[in-house]
Amino acid sequence: MANKIKSRATLKVRCLGQILEGTVEFGDLTLLVGSQASGKSIFLQLLKLLIDRHQAFENLKKHGYDWGNDPKRILDLYFGESMSGIWSEKTAVFWNDKSYALETLASKKGPGGASKELVLHTRPTRRYYGAGLASAI
Repeated sequence: MANKIKSRATLKVRCLGQILEGTVEFGDLTLLVGSQASGKSIFLQLLKLLIDRHQAFENLKKHGYDWGNDPKRILDLYFGESMSGIWSEKTAVFWNDKSYALETLASKKGPGGASKELVLHTRPTRRYYGAGLASAI
């Protein structure tokens, strides 16, 4: 009997905020490691938006936020105030090789779930310093 190889979810991002270019193939456990302000949080927020944007939009609406027909406005509402500048004409986002334009991500219509099998857990790190070394757990 042949082994069935399960394809892994992949997110490719180019020119989004501090992220010049990055590709992550998700496995059973995927860790993002990088220096402060290197784009980890933006990457995770983008992933969450791709996975369940309709739920995120419902939460925004529930609390009185609306972005009308302005895709850049969703960046300020979802990523944080003054974050609309993270997306430029050079930005490219691919989820499992499917391209996502800002207008698609900001759309209140259309498909919104990226994967039923992908579960996103985040945990802030605590840093311990000693003898000039830093480690994160």
